Amino acid sequence: MQWIVVKTFSFPYEAQIAKTQLEAFGIPVYIENEYTINMDWFYSNALGGVRLLVPENYIDEAKSFLEKDFSDELEQKFGGE
Repeated sequence: MQWIVVKTFSFPYEAQIAKTQLEAFGIPVYIENEYTINMDWFYSNALGGVRLLVPENYIDEAKSFLEKDFSDELEQKFGGE
């Protein structure tokens, strides 16, 4: 199984949020460079950021979920101002 980079982030917490979202939809996820950049965030640019990888057969589905804006759904469920 080939893992493909679906998105790159500057900080590990951003990748963790995306990982949680994808896993909620049943998409397997792996984060690369997370621990190194957590130890010293200056390495982020040198390493190409924190990489979010998914299996090749999930790439289109993962991109679709990451591009979707769920804020309206939260407002409907929990109410807005």
